[in-house]
Amino acid sequence: MDRWAAARPDVEMFAQIGGGDEPRHMRWARSVTPAEFADLVARSTIIVAHAGMGSIISAAEAGKTIVLLPRFASLKEHTTDHQVHTAKRFMNRPGIHIAMNDDELAEAIDAAMASVGATHQLLPRTAPDAFVARIRAVLLNGASAPQTNRS
Repeated sequence: MDRWAAARPDVEMFAQIGGGDEPRHMRWARSVTPAEFADLVARSTIIVAHAGMGSIISAAEAGKTIVLLPRFASLKEHTTDHQVHTAKRFMNRPGIHIAMNDDELAEAIDAAMASVGATHQLLPRTAPDAFVARIRAVLLNGASAPQTNRS
């Protein structure tokens, strides 16, 4: 992200970095309060985040385009690869751009910036009917719920 920022000094950026290295080419903080986060999201053009559902939902609720860079267990960034699976699940959805590694990040950000203003809905407002039916079956019938295609 810092490399992308260095090449685009005209773009205002902010990073919440946690325990990461301090960026040299953008404003940053180790952490922000929930209110500060909400304000940053509201004022953003795009969001670049790890592939956590909280990030995806925040972008969807704010109507923002998002770039996801999943954390990997093999790199000791997380304990499991659930973010890799999340990123793959949301691949090719309008308004969601995926970078599976640092080398793909600049291209994903550029694609996201180019798509700003396009109308898209990151997440549907309701769960798919098949999913609701599966949940209903489990609640009503217990473990004997029928298995269906997981789309």
